[in-house]
Amino acid sequence: MTLYAKPSLLFLVALTLLTSRVEAQPNCSLKTLKGAYLYGATGLKDKVLPFVPPGENGQIVNLEGGQEIFDGRGNITNTYADGSGQVTLVNGSYSLDANCVGRAVYNSGDSYTLYASPTGNEFTWASISAGKKITGREVRVSRSLSPRCSLKTLKGTYLYSHMGYRNGIPYFETGKESYDGLGHLSNVYTDMNGHAVETNGTYALNGENCVAQATYEDTGDTYIIFMAPSGSEFRYVSFDGTRSNLAVGAEHRVSKKQF
Repeated sequence: MTLYAKPSLLFLVALTLLTSRVEAQPNCSLKTLKGAYLYGATGLKDKVLPFVPPGENGQIVNLEGGQEIFDGRGNITNTYADGSGQVTLVNGSYSLDANCVGRAVYNSGDSYTLYASPTGNEFTWASISAGKKITGREVRVSRSLSPRCSLKTLKGTYLYSHMGYRNGIPYFETGKESYDGLGHLSNVYTDMNGHAVETNGTYALNGENCVAQATYEDTGDTYIIFMAPSGSEFRYVSFDGTRSNLAVGAEHRVSKKQF
């Protein structure tokens, strides 16, 4: 007869701790970053924007937001909007070591240091390019390499808060927006002067790649929107050089109903 000895409680605790430590060790690779990621970022760069007075040079605020596709094999496709007011598509490549630290290099010549989570659900980055100092955080919103959206993607009520420039001076506002899934939106917000404002607007897609454009009735401001395919969140960038308006931010859906 073989006697079976139950493991001691101390042994089980030690085994659990050892297993936890092994599981906690990061083990990243190119495959860790795969799918569609959204981001919004702020920083500085050595380029004068249209609203900066002539002759005034030096570093100025730079805002940027966009969608990046990582293919899990070292390639990146980045669609973004920044202080230039243009939507730009740029390709690049990335590396990621076992400790989840990597580097991204784009065809534009810009280089960034990456710090990824072991799950690949998010990462932070900072520019290491001369003349451009910008940092941000990206969150995975889809594992698809070709996410698709429609007007119905944006439906419900979203909350937001952002800082930027209006009429060339620092500005902030906070509020809520309701999207009807048909191309119409309503916006209620409070600005930095404590004024409560209600306005309406429209939004349209630029194709099916989850990039949209929203225009507001009260100001005429235009925003470029980068959406999650689920519609749960999006990033936006606004630029209007003629009126010196510049903003970047994020909105998160708090209800699929409009209120």
